[in-house]
Amino acid sequence: MTTFARRSMSVLRFRRCEVLTLSAEKQNRPIRWRRWLRLAFVVFVLLALVIVLSAERWMPYLYRWLDVTGPPVQADALIILGGGAARAERAAEIYSLVKPDFVILSGSVDGIALKSQILEAAGIPQNVVYTVAADTFGTYDEAVQILELLQQAGAASALIVTDGFHSRRAMATYRCLTRSSQQQIVLHITGSIPDDRFERWWESKHSCDTVLIEWVKLMYYTARYGVVCY
Repeated sequence: MTTFARRSMSVLRFRRCEVLTLSAEKQNRPIRWRRWLRLAFVVFVLLALVIVLSAERWMPYLYRWLDVTGPPVQADALIILGGGAARAERAAEIYSLVKPDFVILSGSVDGIALKSQILEAAGIPQNVVYTVAADTFGTYDEAVQILELLQQAGAASALIVTDGFHSRRAMATYRCLTRSSQQQIVLHITGSIPDDRFERWWESKHSCDTVLIEWVKLMYYTARYGVVCY
């Protein structure tokens, strides 16, 4: 066999070996990816089990984080946000403690009428009760009009009455608006009525819907209005 022939055969063997090696590597790649996918799936299942089994420990905090209400304090203005009648009932209870110069009602026409009756029945003079436009839509638009009224009245402090689950978004909205307008006013917020159902909110459809929708609204306010001022 000539030298040229031997060299040609060596080259052919080398190339054949190289092809076999590359082929083996290509066959191993899918196997490696499948292993990583299996590992990722196992980790995901384990995390899901941990989350589900420990739900009763961490789920209450989804509501507690939303609730930033505190005890009632004295203020120039007492603000009753649009919503359930319980907010007006709570405002009537704490009126003598807050000692406000005036009260602001907000909400729909029917809601304002009902709350006015609650305040009147509690002995609160109607000449200190003011209302904002009944066509307000949402907490942000409501806050814009209420803060304009507070500025016109020269109020230096205000106590907001709302439900606990709504309090963080409401307080963040008012603080962001006052900072952007450089309005000097001390804001406080208190809850309408204690509601123990929200400690286990996932067990009731009403409370579950309330908490989850509030989280969606909070994320929307953060994206839409930049409400991050709490």
